[in-house]
Amino acid sequence: MFARLLLMITLLALAPLVQADCPMQKKQITGQVELAGEPLEGAVIEARWDEQRMNDVSARARSDADGAFVLSLTIDTFDGRTLTAKEKCGYMPKRIELTVRHDTARAFNRSYKFDALGKPLAIKLRSN
Repeated sequence: MFARLLLMITLLALAPLVQADCPMQKKQITGQVELAGEPLEGAVIEARWDEQRMNDVSARARSDADGAFVLSLTIDTFDGRTLTAKEKCGYMPKRIELTVRHDTARAFNRSYKFDALGKPLAIKLRSN
């Protein structure tokens, strides 16, 4: 009886160490960067967000000759554990912080609602 109880306690203690069951969620943010009404090549676009297990996660991309960019995000959907140590999935960040930088322009910083990032972004930078 004691051995069985000890085994159950050990298994419950180790349960949180089991690998994640929650799938990673892919999200793409697309858009175009302009300076003075013209496409801007070489701008660095960075997205930052927080997840349940990690803060300040980021992804980066560069704009091409047409000023276009595709930013690929991979988001951990882990949302905590139940009382029986099973993973709860479904987490999505509420906001994404977007920063755009280029040597010839002022930095662009804006916060977007995660759910509102389905349409291409039109980012207009200002000269230094």
